[in-house]
Formats: sequence, structure tokens, C-alpha cells
Amino acid sequence: MQHPMQPSSKQYTRRSVLHPFRIGLLSAFVVCAWQFGTRVGAQEQRNAPFIHPLREASTDDLASNVLNRQLSMYERESSYSWLVGRNPTERREGLLRILRDADELFPVKAVWALIRDGDRSVELRELLTERIVKWGVGEQLQTLIVIRRAGEPKELLDVSRAILRDAVDRGGPPTEYESFDDAWVLPPADSAARLLAKSEEPEDVELLRHAVTVYSSSRELWMALARRNALDAPLTKLARSVMNNDSLRISIRVAAALALSRDDAETKKFAIKELREFLNEFAQSTIIKRIMWTMSLYPDKKRPTLSYAELKASEPDVMRYRRTFSLLDALLFLDEESARPLTFEHLPSVDPGIRLTMALIAAKRWPERFLESDREGFPNDIAGEYEMVLAAVVFYHPHLMDQVAAKSSAMDVNKWLDSIKKDGLEAVFGFGGEVLWGW
Repeated sequence: MQHPMQPSSKQYTRRSVLHPFRIGLLSAFVVCAWQFGTRVGAQEQRNAPFIHPLREASTDDLASNVLNRQLSMYERESSYSWLVGRNPTERREGLLRILRDADELFPVKAVWALIRDGDRSVELRELLTERIVKWGVGEQLQTLIVIRRAGEPKELLDVSRAILRDAVDRGGPPTEYESFDDAWVLPPADSAARLLAKSEEPEDVELLRHAVTVYSSSRELWMALARRNALDAPLTKLARSVMNNDSLRISIRVAAALALSRDDAETKKFAIKELREFLNEFAQSTIIKRIMWTMSLYPDKKRPTLSYAELKASEPDVMRYRRTFSLLDALLFLDEESARPLTFEHLPSVDPGIRLTMALIAAKRWPERFLESDREGFPNDIAGEYEMVLAAVVFYHPHLMDQVAAKSSAMDVNKWLDSIKKDGLEAVFGFGGEVLWGW
């Protein structure tokens, strides 16, 4: 007899068959509910504002991350980026802490940020003067470039003094300077000499005089002394020996000649002769195209990449152009009777580097005469070159703005003027700006 609570065999079989099906339905429901909840949660997460973990970090924590060499470079760079995005007070505190570190990469970046922020404090000056002589040549050079583009503030001249004194204490420039074989890139001590050339401090003149006795192959030291007309009697013999030394680069010899005396007939004749030789060879040439080619500014898969040594061997005239281009700034130092005719004679040069350099010299020394010439040197104006030079006239002589405005659109001139103030002459005028900055 079957128990009342026991199901019949037919009923039992039916329930046994349905049991897995019910479990499947339940499982499907659970999975769908979970997926729906996950999607809703993900959507809410996407809609919620993302908060970067470094956003809430303190300035001290960010600086600690930057200085932590156990972290990856990506993590250190990220922390630095968040640090420089803080308000000026917090940013300065963190950057100064980084500057005290012995590393090079981030302290140098911190200095650049502080200078761009307008920091001219004694604390920054003392820290930077102490640290910069311990940095590599590249970091020193980049720091001086930042100082240049910040308007060459007098408060930071101690940095140039420290670099030049370090070269003197070494008994000459470091061996790394041997890689600066190109006149368009100045080693740090040479850049420092240019920055000190404008100083009115008597001790800076003495530093320049002492430095040239140790580092007599520095063109910039001789030019700085020429600008100040500060060659004393004991240095006259050294300058004359440098001028007559055929083994030295001609631009160095001309600089020593200019330092001797701008009015001396012999030295003036020597400087003008070398200038004319350079201009006669290159002013009407198209060598600039080959220079762009060899500098890889016009990439070409068919053109083999040349090393610097191979370039010197295979392109001697290109190397001669690059090494002697800096001769042109002698036109800023020669007397007007000699320099003015030479400048305007070569203003319509085919070579754009020479043309723009001559235009810059004219804009600086004889702006009224340049404005009278109208577009004389720019018959087929390329990329607004004339407006660029007009902006340089205003840069050097702000009082001539009205006369410049009568020559061209004020909007075009102001555009170039803003670029000069922001990025420097070299960024706008290329080779010419690089050669003439600081004088």
C-alpha cells in the first residue's frame, strides 16, 4: 500500500524531469540580474567624475614621488606634472625641494619652471648657483637658454658667473666642450660670457679678462671684451697672437681683432677682408638647401644618414659656412663707415640666413635707414620676412612703432613681435637670431 505522502511513480518521474529545468531557469535569472546590475553599475561609474589618485596628494607627497628613484620614470613624471599644475605657492615649495636634490633631470626641470614663473628670489639664485656646476654640460646649456628667454634677468647673472668661474678653475673648458664643433651651438661657458657682456659690474669685466687668459680659444670671450671695449694692456699681446694664429677658426681670430681696437686700421682691415670673403662665397649661393639636407630637416629615405665626421669630410663648404657664419656679428662692432655699406650691400642676398642676419643688423643699428629702404631686400617676400624684420625694429626700438605701422599691418608685426618676446630671436630668425642674441 502506497503511503499518502509518497508520490506516485508517474508524478515522481515528472518532478524528476522538471527539476533540472527549474534550476536552469533560476540560474539564467541570476546571471541576467547580475549582468544587468553590472552594466548599471558600470554606467554609473562612467558617469561619475574620475578622480586621479594624485589629485588629492599633498605637495610634499608629489615632490617625494618625483625624488623616489624606486618608482618608474612614468610615475615620477606623472607626479611632476601634477605638481607643476598646483597653485604658484604650492608649486614653488615643491619645486625648490626638488632643486635641492642631487639628481639632474628633475631639478633642472624644476629650475626651468621656477624661472618661467618669474621667480628671482635669493633662495633660487643661491641654490641654482651651487647646483649648476655639478650638472652636465647639456643641462647647464638648457638652463642658460631658459634664462635668455626669460629676458636675461640681472638677478640670475650669478648663474653665468658660476659657470664661467668653474671653467676657469678647471684650467679651461671641460672636455665635453670638444663636441661643440658647430658655431651655432655655444658651450655653456661661452653662453655665460655673452650674458655677462652686458653687465655693468666691474668684477664681471675682471672675470671676463681672467677667463680669456685661460680659455683664449673662446670667441665669445673675445667678443664680450670687444663689446665692453675692455681689453687691457696685458691682454693686447695675447689678442694679437690669437688674431695671427692660422690654426684657429677664423671667427675666433676676427673676434680677437675686434677686441684689440675697433678703430685700429690693421685689425679693421683684417676683419673686413674676412667678412667680404665669406659674403662673396655664400651670399648669392643656395647652400642653405644642402645645409637643410645634411641636417636631416628634409627627410629622404634614399639619402644615407651621415655622421658628423662624415659630414665634415664630404661637405667641406657646408662646414665652412656653418663655422664662419658667426663672423657676421662683427658688423655690430665695426665702425659705421665700414659696417653700414657692407650690411646694406648684402641685404638682398639669395641666402636667407645671410639676408635675415643683415636685416637684423640693419634693424638694430640703422632702423631709420632700413625703414626708408622699404622692401628693398625682400622683392619676393617669403613667409612674411619683411614683417619679421619690422617686428625686430620695434623689439630693438619701441619708439618707432608708429613708423613701422605705416609700413605694414600692425597685426602681422605684433604677431611676430610676440613670437620674438616669447621664444627669442633665434626661434624666429633661425641662424641669424642665434648668432646675434646677447649683443
